[in-house]
Amino acid sequence: MFRRQERSDDDNKAYAYALRLLTAREYGYDELLRKVSQKYQIKTAENAVMRCRENGLQSDERFAQLLCRHAEIKLSGPGSVKIDAMRRGLDPDELDPYLDEIDFDALALAFLQKRYASAPDLSYAGKRKMLAALYRRGFDRDTCIEALEQFCISLPD
Repeated sequence: MFRRQERSDDDNKAYAYALRLLTAREYGYDELLRKVSQKYQIKTAENAVMRCRENGLQSDERFAQLLCRHAEIKLSGPGSVKIDAMRRGLDPDELDPYLDEIDFDALALAFLQKRYASAPDLSYAGKRKMLAALYRRGFDRDTCIEALEQFCISLPD
């Protein structure tokens, strides 16, 4: 009834498919390889992705920069970024130079101001909820506590 479609071994079509994917968004090497190998034989997919890399169309460095920039926009912490990188097949250590440039204390405070400024609950339970929200976004313990202290100080009396 349903026939499984054979994976093609056409190098040019695989390369064109990889290019089509890369025009939509940036991919890490492993993520692009996984995507291309769904339609093409593994060796053909590897050749296509390597050809993209050799031509400068695919770069794990550029992908790492993009993930870090995206974390700033989403107000996420370094833990969240590293988990996202691992999920996409990128070595989390490649993110370190770009993560060092980000002020995560300011991001954590910005998150609290965005989420809780309109109706802050400064009770013990409310503060625990704020800390938990920061922690879920990938911030470490010290950053969470510092951001909460700064948030409480910045509120009008």
